[in-house]
Amino acid sequence: MREETIFDYIIVGQGVAGSVLALTLASSGLKVLIINEEKPNTSSKIAAGLLNPVTGFRKKKAWLADIIFPVLHQFYLKQEQVLNEQFYHPKDIFIPFDSIQSQNDWISKSGDNEWSSFIETSELPDSYHNRIIQPFGGMSIKQSGWVDIPKLLQATKKYFTQKEAYLSQKIEYTQIQFGENIIVNGITAKMIIFCEGTNTMLNPFFDWIPFVPNKGEILDIKLENFPTQFILNKGVFLLPIHQDIFRCGSTYYNEFDSPDGVTAVGKKELLTKLKGLILENNIEIIGHKANVRPAVLGRRPVLGFHPQYPQLGIFNGLGSKGVSLAPYFAKVLAHNLLNATPLPIDVNCVRFWKE
Repeated sequence: MREETIFDYIIVGQGVAGSVLALTLASSGLKVLIINEEKPNTSSKIAAGLLNPVTGFRKKKAWLADIIFPVLHQFYLKQEQVLNEQFYHPKDIFIPFDSIQSQNDWISKSGDNEWSSFIETSELPDSYHNRIIQPFGGMSIKQSGWVDIPKLLQATKKYFTQKEAYLSQKIEYTQIQFGENIIVNGITAKMIIFCEGTNTMLNPFFDWIPFVPNKGEILDIKLENFPTQFILNKGVFLLPIHQDIFRCGSTYYNEFDSPDGVTAVGKKELLTKLKGLILENNIEIIGHKANVRPAVLGRRPVLGFHPQYPQLGIFNGLGSKGVSLAPYFAKVLAHNLLNATPLPIDVNCVRFWKE
């Protein structure tokens, strides 16, 4: 890295948020440097990367799904070309109905213009016969799929490393120097944007953000000759990763002792729900992981700039929907930086500021 380089933006953190924001800004021709304290186990690295426009126990349309999903599809397809890596996997989700009433409700919705771009009633292929529990049939969720997050992160790191724009370092907050430009770790930039996940709770500049982290656990399992045409979802998701290898998740705990410690309780919950979805006796567990999602009060992302230190920005709080939300809100933040487009108040970090 040339010492005289002045970057437009330093991105601190290279999880989903930091990677997507860095790629978004770099695509506009801006000089972006990623500084990342590399850790083996982070929420981004263990996340399943599920893209689902119909979420929640009551199966509602995801927040802003109509505008977020077209953006994310375009973003990930483009970045596969930029990064020369395949990590984006469109795949329909099949949700079994749990009652005649549920069947009737969703059949009615499938003909509604509000829902037609996301759902359709569906018959499973014969390969699923006697493999899943679906006494009332089910429906397919369109525009869904998954992102192989480890591949995305690795490819992003490689891309910025080749551009001499990636550093594996820890930021010392007390060493940040303010002036016409901003200096950190001996590097000069116009602005720093923190994408640190739950580590932001230790950042003295943004410790006023009310994080309410929640813990999730997932299982990697082996199911021999189990069909892979769909992602299955009822109580838990069953995501095909490789031949005979599936990811099952996830739990959602607001109270926990260890952020990355797996638990017998989490394992039992996932297996119990899985047995309510599939008719399999031979389930081989080959992996069990856990970490904490960076959610904030109100369950909306946090982006924008410090009211007293406008050279410091934040892009965080994406929670369990990070791969879905990141492309759209990175675009929102980029438009603000480049065109002074106002940030929506419901995601602007200043909504939490109290002098």
